[in-house]
Amino acid sequence: MWCRECNEAFDDDISECPFCGGVLSEMPKMEWGMEAGLEETLASWPTREDGGPVKKALLTTVSSSAMEDEIFCTMLASFDIPTLKELPGNGILWKTILGTGTRAVDIFVPETMLEEAAKLLQNTEDSDGKLS
Repeated sequence: MWCRECNEAFDDDISECPFCGGVLSEMPKMEWGMEAGLEETLASWPTREDGGPVKKALLTTVSSSAMEDEIFCTMLASFDIPTLKELPGNGILWKTILGTGTRAVDIFVPETMLEEAAKLLQNTEDSDGKLS
């Protein structure tokens, strides 16, 4: 189950978010324009032993203006690592008003795949922290 306010995964045996008190849903909350491929992402998202989804873990925050988010997510998908993207902070507000977000996108992966994803990400950056 997912809290649509915190966008965190929880055990199926609870119906309310322990952090914010929000009602849990079977689907995570996605920002506008980021729903594409949601069914595939959820289908490939690993599950715990009890069948619930593994919690998400923040991998990195990247620029959306340079398409780094798409590059990283596509690269991770090629290694069978599913990703979720979220606009940090008030990004959805700016996207609604201006038609564009804050130019930053948080990329999340299953917490059980975070170490592997971080290693892959590290191998794509040069010493300046830019894509190589």
